[in-house]
Amino acid sequence: GRPAFFPRRRLPRSQRQPPLRGAAQMAAVDPVKENGSAMDGLANGSSELPPAADVVLPAGGSASEDVEATKPKLDVASSMMVNADSATHDEIEIQFTKELLKRQPGKHRTFYWVKTQEGREEDTMDVETVVANHGVPEHVVIRYIKDELDEETAVKSLPFALVLVVLYALMCLAHDTQASVRSVEEAINYDIAENANFAYSSPGNMGFKNMDDVNSYADFWSWMNKGMLPLYFQNDRWVSEDSSLNLGPLPLEEQVFYLYHNRKLGPMRLMQETALTVDCQNLDMSKAFELECSKDTQLDLTLDPTDFDVAQINFVEATSLTHWLNSSNHFETTKNLEINNWLNPQTYRIQVSFVTYNGNKDLLTMTNIHFMFARSGHIWKMRTHRTFNLRPYEDWTVILWDVLFYLHITSIFAIEMVEVVKELRNNRCSLMGFFKSYLNFWNAVDWVSIVVAYAMFIVWWVRYSKIKVLEESVLSLPDDIQCMQGIATNCDEQIYSQLYSDLEVAGHWIKESNLLGAFYPVIIMLRLFKAFQAQPRLATVAMTLYNSAGDLAHFGMVFLAAFFSFVFTSIALFGRELTEFAQFDRATMSLFRLLMGDFDYEAMQANDRAIAFCFMVTFQVTMFLIMLNMLVAIVMDVYAETKHQLQSGETLWEEVWQTMTRGWQNWKGTRVSFNKIMDIFLKEHGVQCRISTKVMDLEFFKGMVPNLEDEQALSILRDAADDWYNKHHQTVTMAEVLSSASVASSCARLAAKRMRDGLMVANVSMAEGEMTVRTSTVPTDDMAAMAPPLSPQELAQLPDLTLEEIFKAAELRLQKEHGNAPAEASQVAALARVLASLRLLSQSDPLASAAGAPGVRGHGVTV
Repeated sequence: GRPAFFPRRRLPRSQRQPPLRGAAQMAAVDPVKENGSAMDGLANGSSELPPAADVVLPAGGSASEDVEATKPKLDVASSMMVNADSATHDEIEIQFTKELLKRQPGKHRTFYWVKTQEGREEDTMDVETVVANHGVPEHVVIRYIKDELDEETAVKSLPFALVLVVLYALMCLAHDTQASVRSVEEAINYDIAENANFAYSSPGNMGFKNMDDVNSYADFWSWMNKGMLPLYFQNDRWVSEDSSLNLGPLPLEEQVFYLYHNRKLGPMRLMQETALTVDCQNLDMSKAFELECSKDTQLDLTLDPTDFDVAQINFVEATSLTHWLNSSNHFETTKNLEINNWLNPQTYRIQVSFVTYNGNKDLLTMTNIHFMFARSGHIWKMRTHRTFNLRPYEDWTVILWDVLFYLHITSIFAIEMVEVVKELRNNRCSLMGFFKSYLNFWNAVDWVSIVVAYAMFIVWWVRYSKIKVLEESVLSLPDDIQCMQGIATNCDEQIYSQLYSDLEVAGHWIKESNLLGAFYPVIIMLRLFKAFQAQPRLATVAMTLYNSAGDLAHFGMVFLAAFFSFVFTSIALFGRELTEFAQFDRATMSLFRLLMGDFDYEAMQANDRAIAFCFMVTFQVTMFLIMLNMLVAIVMDVYAETKHQLQSGETLWEEVWQTMTRGWQNWKGTRVSFNKIMDIFLKEHGVQCRISTKVMDLEFFKGMVPNLEDEQALSILRDAADDWYNKHHQTVTMAEVLSSASVASSCARLAAKRMRDGLMVANVSMAEGEMTVRTSTVPTDDMAAMAPPLSPQELAQLPDLTLEEIFKAAELRLQKEHGNAPAEASQVAALARVLASLRLLSQSDPLASAAGAPGVRGHGVTV
């Protein structure tokens, strides 16, 4: 069955070609009327055949006769509706369609409601002829109308989805302060990395080490006293190198600025987190050498941590070890801390923090400098920031795009609610039926987009509230200059503790909420894919992925098995020498980068050139040259097939024009809308109309729908029949014919063997333009007494038995014994075509026979 979220592939009427004709259709020039009842008895192996009689079979059936013929199908539909609670309407419809398309003698294989002569089920039938002479079943019309409504809905949703993309992009750009934030944070980072130096030389007074060179407790105190504190707490004016100038102390108004434009807010905070004391893994060794062991608390320092982990994992502050440094006490405080062993083996993390405000960018920034002491003895260094835009709505355009975006989201919510109410009414408020009919992937995408959008609104509101609290806290701080001058009395450093705590909480919340905003474009992309289904050419990518999903899943199992084998191999070979292969997740990403061509072969071969060479060659040949190219081949093969199927489809502009034209005609009242037609059928027959086989002709259809004009009614019936043909017509392949050849000969021999119990003699005559078949039989007992049983070859050589009769008997017997075997459906269908072709090629020519012409086709032909 075609997935519900993919469009129907229907060519324009001018480009549609009739199907290829089989051997039976090439041989069948004129309709031939046959004695079906006599042949049925012969094929069934019955010992009693109908008495000799004149039988005249009609060449076809009328629309009223087709309705009678479909009554058994209505029973099938009714039985299916009984189980509607255990399957969705679409599942029932798919099962129902499969039942209808089963091969049945005397019924056209594609247009199942049309009666044909047995053996002529594959004849090409024009859609106009089918509609005019046989009508169209109700479920075919309803399916066509539903698909057209789905296409119109998808076409209309395309600009709706594009508007959502545009509004979200404009909203993000209006709130975008990433460049300004990056500018301020990078300036602070660069200054600390390049100018907070220690290990000065003389002469020249140049520092040769920076923060990244801190590898011991002594290095840390040197960096603090010689690098960071003089850089941040500048008391004297700086002069150029080797200058003898003395410009004097820096005024207090300038001392409160960092990097000229960033206003310092309060003192610098120095705090510490201690490790957890635990028992050593080897108690005997620890007791022998009197060892004390500790472990990491929350942040894993086994290998280098990421910026996100360092910033987001809570810092458990040891409050008794927290100190505040200002311009007057920083050297004395750090000296005392060094004397009192503030740094010791229990130290787990150190954080040096300060807060600044940039008035040019309206950005409040908290800078955290981290020193993390791994239990291996290594010291990891990192800098993180918490930056806030205190007035995000100063520009009116920001408010405008926010309002328009959420008005659009609200309209989507209203549309979805209308659809929910409609589905509930259609299912008569049955929750089970509603869930089965409404819940699908694309509706889930719609609701996720709505829920996540409102969740973003709530998160943003909380974020904005926290920023306003921060602004109020900053405005309530004492003046730093007055504190330096001793004028202010509320200059206790502890008042800044709450500000730093609020900054950490707000920064943590903002960094987490950014993940939600980063996820929303993925949802928008899925909504675009939903809208693209309105046009087959736009849906090529999605259809390619869907059609290749099975092959990709099986290939993925093989690919992942080989890939992860190389992952564990790389861990064993390079894990101890290269950090990139030291852990499973790191090795996985490293090999993926290697597969994409990003790798450091020099580092791999530094350990052992032979091992690196063998691993690299094996991995590249297996995973890149073979596996990856096979993946591309699978996708491109399906893509080529999918593109070929859709290359002649209607363009997006044609479908948009068709939708606009129908909408204009509906508005003028010159056309009955598809929605109104669907509502009429649902009101009259309920959801059972989707599996109703009642055949409708033009007059019946017009009687069902008021104000329906002949032109529109005929167009709908023709398009519905044409749509059914395009979806369900199948051609016979040569492989099916060849695989059935041996079975055909077996059935023919079996039918000939059965004929020895009741030999049939057929005489064909023409009277008043109609064919008459007269049959008679020889009693079984008399035949058994006359001679021993004849072999199939001997029986076929009898002058009164034609090949036509043998193949007809074989054809009917095949349908009886194998027609209901699902496992053999394709071979049985191909075999039936073979037998029909052989029978038509060997049949008698009634006109030539009536004229007494010798050598007519089928007469005197022996096996």
